[in-house]
Amino acid sequence: MTRQKAYPVEDRLDPACRWLCGDLTGVARIGTLLLAAVLVTACQPVAPSRPPAATQAKTETPSPEEARAALRRWPTHLERTFFVTLHAAGHRTAASGYLQLDRPNAYRIVAVTEVGGVLFDVRYTDGNAVIDRIMPGLPRSIVEDLCRDIALALAPPPIEGLEHGSIHGGQLVVHFKTSGGGPGTGKYAGHAYFVQSTGEAPAHAVLAEEEIEVGGFDKLSVDFSRYDASGCPREILLRRPMRAYTLQMAFTGE
Repeated sequence: MTRQKAYPVEDRLDPACRWLCGDLTGVARIGTLLLAAVLVTACQPVAPSRPPAATQAKTETPSPEEARAALRRWPTHLERTFFVTLHAAGHRTAASGYLQLDRPNAYRIVAVTEVGGVLFDVRYTDGNAVIDRIMPGLPRSIVEDLCRDIALALAPPPIEGLEHGSIHGGQLVVHFKTSGGGPGTGKYAGHAYFVQSTGEAPAHAVLAEEEIEVGGFDKLSVDFSRYDASGCPREILLRRPMRAYTLQMAFTGE
C-alpha cells in the first residue's frame, strides 16, 4: 500500500479559502495579539462620563411659586412627532404620528400603524372631534373620548389656587377646576436639569400627575415624565379605566 504524503492543512484548502483565511499560523498569532489588546483595554480605568445636556433628577418638594413658574412654561403651541401605544377594545396597537397644537383645546393629530394603516386622523376644536379617518374596527366613541382626554392633558391647570396646595409624599398637591368645570387634582414634583453648557443644575417644578373627574366614577389619570429643559413633557400616559383604554405617547421631535 502506497502511503500518501501528508500536506499541511492550509495546503489542502481551496485556493479561494486560502486567500480568505491566509496563513493559519499567522491568523493564530493575530488572534492572540487581538485578545491581548482587548484585555489591556478592559483593564484601563474608565473616565466618568458627563451627564447629558438635560439630565432629569428629583429634588425637594416644589413651592407654589415654582409650580406657578412651571405652568407659565407650559407649551400653548406645539408641533411634535411621536410614538404611541394604544390599548383599547381588547387590542394593543403601536403607531407613530404627528401632533400640531395650535392653542389649548385646538389641535390636529394623525397616527399611522406599523403596517402603514391610519389609526386615526382627527381635528379637535373646543370639545368637538372631527374624525377624518379611522382604523376599521376601532370604535369612533373611543377615539372621540380619547381626543377629549388628550385635550385635557395638553391644557395646563389654572395658576390660581396653587398657594392652597398641600404636601403629600414629597409632592405639592393642588385641587382645581378644569375649563369644562370638572374637578381635578394636580401633583407637582421638584426636578433639576444639568445644563452641560453652563455646568448648572437649576431646580424647578414640573407637573407630574393629574387626575380629572370626567363624570361620576369616571376618572382620567395622566402621568407626565421626561421633561426637557424648556419645561415640556416628552412622555404622556393617559388611563381611563371606565372606558377601558390606556394611551402612552412619547414625543420624538424638538
